[in-house]
Amino acid sequence: MRFLTRRFGELPEPVVAQVRGLGSAGLLELADALLDFTEYRDLTDWLAAHHSATTHEG
Repeated sequence: MRFLTRRFGELPEPVVAQVRGLGSAGLLELADALLDFTEYRDLTDWLAAHHSATTHEG
């Protein structure tokens, strides 16, 4: 969370909740993806895609 807040400022609570719900593997993927993010929308798009992918697994 610290890296995201440093990069994008205070995050809305729904975004914080999504990040906290990722699990360890998701957090590692997010950490890698964060290096390529240039704007806040990159984060929200990534979270939406990741959420969509995890809800269609299993």
